[in-house]
Amino acid sequence: MVWGSRVSLLFGVMAAGLSLLLGTLLGLLAGYYGGWIDQILSRFFEIILMIPAFFLLVMVVAIFGNNINFEILVVGITIWPANARIMRASVLSLKERQFVRAAIATGSSGGGIIVRHILPNAIQPVIVNSSLQIGQAILFEAGMSFLGLSDPNVVTWGQIVNVGAFHLIDAWWLAFFPGIALGALILGFNLIGDGLGAVMGRTDAAESKEVPTEVSA
Repeated sequence: MVWGSRVSLLFGVMAAGLSLLLGTLLGLLAGYYGGWIDQILSRFFEIILMIPAFFLLVMVVAIFGNNINFEILVVGITIWPANARIMRASVLSLKERQFVRAAIATGSSGGGIIVRHILPNAIQPVIVNSSLQIGQAILFEAGMSFLGLSDPNVVTWGQIVNVGAFHLIDAWWLAFFPGIALGALILGFNLIGDGLGAVMGRTDAAESKEVPTEVSA
């Protein structure tokens, strides 16, 4: 159980981290520059969302074999459009704010505005969604392992459940405890994501109250 937790946690964190990186970068480009760049990237987001992640995983295993690194890569590149769309929506809202317009008026470069002003304010909802995607990626890995499609040289909770499924009568605990651990781990990351969202929402509300309103003449 302890040994198998390493791979499950690593798989979830690495896949969600790749999703965070790709989604943030492409969402920033689409939201800030707009125009034909936004149109092309938005259509690209939609195409990736149409691809069933589990089906793509099965195809990758059939072509390249059971390799945990390929599986992390496939999961990461199939779940990132959600982060990209969140980032794009945040950027579209932020680039109309007064502090961004002031930075443009002072002659700041587009890259400087993105890094200094937009990214720090737009990254919060993407981080929340990425924490939820950790549980989603772990569930993908567990499903592949349970079906016998993951790397046989790597011990995971899904593989333990797969082995225990053949001994439910004489050794039920082999499948029961890894299944409970998987459920608790996924639930834990979902609760972390909900907690982060609530904390960041309260922080944004508090900051908005501190902004002075303009007084009309």
